[in-house]
Amino acid sequence: MTSPQVHERDQPPPDPDVQIDLTASPATATTRDPQAHEVLTRYGWAAAAGSADGAYALPKETSATDTVAITVMTKHSLYAVGVSLAIALGIPATEHPRPAAGEVIRLPVPARTTGYRSR
Repeated sequence: MTSPQVHERDQPPPDPDVQIDLTASPATATTRDPQAHEVLTRYGWAAAAGSADGAYALPKETSATDTVAITVMTKHSLYAVGVSLAIALGIPATEHPRPAAGEVIRLPVPARTTGYRSR
């Protein structure tokens, strides 16, 4: 089983500049991109102690709600500066989800009734 990746609508880059893993507690991020470093630290991601490999983590006391909010803000800022990103959500899936079909699905609409009228 794999975990779906969040990425741009195009195919994800083969090796994204930043990888965020929400399956770990606390959430972690990995990058070597200097622009990504600035964005990550702006949103509270701290460089892992004694790690020179571009590993970051959110503080242990960060709630799940705050982790999601921080990840969303980080994602948008990374895209704004042109940094590619993959996010591991930890949702079990047998394969990566297929894109939504472009076909229109018609929903049945009940016929409108007029009821009794008096003049």
